[in-house]
Amino acid sequence: MALRTALALAGALLTFSVSFAGPFGGSVNSILLDKDEVTPLYAATERGLFSFGGGKWSRVPAFGVNRVRSVQRAGKAFVALKSLGDLYVGGGEDKWRPSRTGLEGATGHLVDEMNTITVDASNPKRIYMGSAGKGPFVTPNQGRDWDILWTGLEERPPAAGQVRAILSPREQRPLIMGTEGDGLFYWRDKSWRSFGEGLPQNLRVMSLAEDPGNPDHLAMGTGEGLWESADGAKSWKLLRKGEFKHVNVVSIGYDGAILGFFPGEGFVVARGGKAGKIQKDQHRYVLTLTPHKGGGWYAGLRDDGIVKIDAEGQDAGFLNEGLLATQIYSIHTGKEPGTFWCGDANGMFFSRDKGVTWEPRDSGLVVGASNVILEDGGEYFMGSHGLGVYLWDEAAGKWLERILGLGTSNTIYSFVKDPKGRFFVGTEGGILRSDDRAGNWVKKPEGLPASNKWFLAAEPGENGGLWAASSAGLYYTSDGGDSWKSVKSGDLGRVKHIDGKLYLSRAAREVIEWDGREGILLFTAPQNDYVNDFVFVGKTLIVATSKGLWDGENEKKPLWGEAGVFTLYETGDGRIYAGTDGMGVKSLRIR
Repeated sequence: MALRTALALAGALLTFSVSFAGPFGGSVNSILLDKDEVTPLYAATERGLFSFGGGKWSRVPAFGVNRVRSVQRAGKAFVALKSLGDLYVGGGEDKWRPSRTGLEGATGHLVDEMNTITVDASNPKRIYMGSAGKGPFVTPNQGRDWDILWTGLEERPPAAGQVRAILSPREQRPLIMGTEGDGLFYWRDKSWRSFGEGLPQNLRVMSLAEDPGNPDHLAMGTGEGLWESADGAKSWKLLRKGEFKHVNVVSIGYDGAILGFFPGEGFVVARGGKAGKIQKDQHRYVLTLTPHKGGGWYAGLRDDGIVKIDAEGQDAGFLNEGLLATQIYSIHTGKEPGTFWCGDANGMFFSRDKGVTWEPRDSGLVVGASNVILEDGGEYFMGSHGLGVYLWDEAAGKWLERILGLGTSNTIYSFVKDPKGRFFVGTEGGILRSDDRAGNWVKKPEGLPASNKWFLAAEPGENGGLWAASSAGLYYTSDGGDSWKSVKSGDLGRVKHIDGKLYLSRAAREVIEWDGREGILLFTAPQNDYVNDFVFVGKTLIVATSKGLWDGENEKKPLWGEAGVFTLYETGDGRIYAGTDGMGVKSLRIR
């Protein structure tokens, strides 16, 4: 690396330590109970596999922060579906082995995504797998060898290969699969046969569930509502269609009650062939449901971890202690010493103890990631992904919309205030300005080209201007955005004004110091890695990338590489708070 004048020799003197911080949550795809069928044992999340013990969750090291789609019991062992198509067999903290990968479909194409796995109820070594577009498969030996179950589907439409749910054979009931667009099938005499009296044609099956005490009592979530069968799927009754006609997940409790989740509406409990009232929860999205003998269910949520649901379909409290699978996009100090804000993929958190513990601060928000936090005079603004700008009302304890004039430019990538007290946001639809806290936004496009992501940096001082960077280049305004001047073309990203100098990310992989010409190259990320953010601790450049944290003087080995890092916040005392991709907030000490 040449011309690293901004870094001096700081890298050579660098020592580094990292400590745990939180908050808890994340997207939970599957929950497996212990043998008592009351207590959770494993949770498969978008950012790793977790085991439960002593009232809290802990990460299973063998899976790191990789996506785990499903975890199930297979006799004395367990099987887990990692990423899109890797099956692991094992148990405990690190006693997991990968099974065979690289399956081929009926046409010879590789199976690139598994949608679902189901362990045979009578033979724990036999596992059924439903793929995305390549049909169903079976293994007789926990994944070492696979056979495709294609007979009977040869003349069916492509939707028959999109297998969303599989029910293992039980007693007299055959193997059943549900497809995304071609309805239900059962396996008999080595061939698939379509069935399901009373069901619509071309049905999109999203979820299948069986009664723990009665294998003929089934429930199904579909693109045409919630259905129930009392005869092993031979015939079906519609329980509730719903406002949006969509049920993405369904489960049957130990008392025979059916719980279905209607996205955009909430939970519905059905008993005795009749659906109850909707338990309204328009803003939550449920990924999985697991019944337990204690009465009720565990629900795995998108972004928000695990919540207990009682027998009436109402919340009974979260179970997230230790479930560190959150993706953190924004961090900022609070008004009082030791307090912090952070935003994840679905809301906001607040800490009173330097990030050791966190509490949700979501009131007034709908959904959407918190991309950026701006503090102004002790008040806090939040720029979201897709829902514009919010202001925290401390007295009311909730977020207030500040979106007038944003229109469709409502994904906020950058949020700054200039020396004259004007607010600016960089969005996917351009740069907008508001001259007050009410959020009356006006687009300032004069001289700017179209670009889908704008980053901003305000110069200090009474006459300070504003810098804007995007894939269209670098631009500058000295009149509050009324006109913009092109400074440099090129693929640029995040821009920061630090101690009188301008720094930018370039071509997704570089950090440069702007010198008025081509820029001084300070850091280049490795191949297949991307720069997300950067800060200076003294004269030491710290870079956050999709693979971890880097010292700007050392491009060969990351300072910390357990997860990607989205954002950095430097507190001025040698400490950095890093928002990670799947491990919450990390508190880091740089010496």
